[in-house]
Amino acid sequence: MLASKLASDSRQHAKDAAVPAFRAALLGPYLDCLRQIGAPVQGLLRDAKLPTMAGEEPEMALPMSSTFRFLRKAATSQGIDMSLRPLRKLSITRLSPRFLAAAAGSPTLNVALSHFQRLVREEDPQVRFWFDAGDAHAALNMHYRLPLNAVDQRTQDWSELMVLIAIVRAFAGSEWQPTQLSLRSPLEIGRYAQEEFPNTRILVSQSVSSILLPNEYLSLPPRHRNFSGDHAEGPGGANPASAWQGAGLTESLKAVLASYLADGKPPIELAAELSDMSTRTLQRRLHKASKTYSDLVDEIQFARAERLLRETDEKIIDIAIECGYGDSSHFARAFRRISGVNPRAFRRQCQSGALGPVDC
Repeated sequence: MLASKLASDSRQHAKDAAVPAFRAALLGPYLDCLRQIGAPVQGLLRDAKLPTMAGEEPEMALPMSSTFRFLRKAATSQGIDMSLRPLRKLSITRLSPRFLAAAAGSPTLNVALSHFQRLVREEDPQVRFWFDAGDAHAALNMHYRLPLNAVDQRTQDWSELMVLIAIVRAFAGSEWQPTQLSLRSPLEIGRYAQEEFPNTRILVSQSVSSILLPNEYLSLPPRHRNFSGDHAEGPGGANPASAWQGAGLTESLKAVLASYLADGKPPIELAAELSDMSTRTLQRRLHKASKTYSDLVDEIQFARAERLLRETDEKIIDIAIECGYGDSSHFARAFRRISGVNPRAFRRQCQSGALGPVDC
């Protein structure tokens, strides 16, 4: 039954053809680890075709394929295990603001896990989470629905498992360890994992990644009633991943490309690579949605500019650069073409209340 359900999920993804991406906050621990050892982070990001602002705005969407490439290159060049080590101290505060608020208001771990099951796709739309209580132990299960090679699968497994452990530790204490860990990757467990979880049974080549904990832990109350995030929300405070639930190519591609704007207007070749298709195929797919690639980028740039104008006091030239425009005059012309007013007038109208919340 489970195998059938997971296969159905994979077929649905192939039909939807959304761009695989995840919430940028989850890259933070890897970047922190690399900076601590003096690795050339910006160079590694560029080589992997990740935005140079990756990790600085936690609610942005980052492409999964480029991220795996980045972690592989970092591991090889720096001689460090990038699957578990950076996640050793992962905190629940890395998770989405909506989940943190729900978890803080949960009377028990059981209720918090129910919220996580509902909100997990805000972290990564390709991940499914569910939990079951058996006779003595509860199993917390995660499944990434896209096929991965063994190395990337191990990285994905540990990311999923450490998120689950972080949630449980917010209720059971920072030193808590699971009874059993299961990974989908067939690779053998290294010494670091064995030292980190000395009293935990660790299995590989499993159908899902999961942790086991005694059933009584599900009734634990949270250790704190305020899970404040250790990151600031990006402009607009919106979580791009929330728009990916059921989204297809166009909306998911817009969410991912938005994270590249500070590096300039993303070329269509990059968009095609992130979408795992040729440039010609991407153009045909967009044509079916009655869009050109230029239309798509215009929408992304305008949406970001609109949020920055409405919610910050940044200078117009700085907003122009953050939105991928070469100069403020080019920005002003493009913004007027869509909104009917120039950026300064738009900001004044928002501040005066002339434009309602839906309009601005």
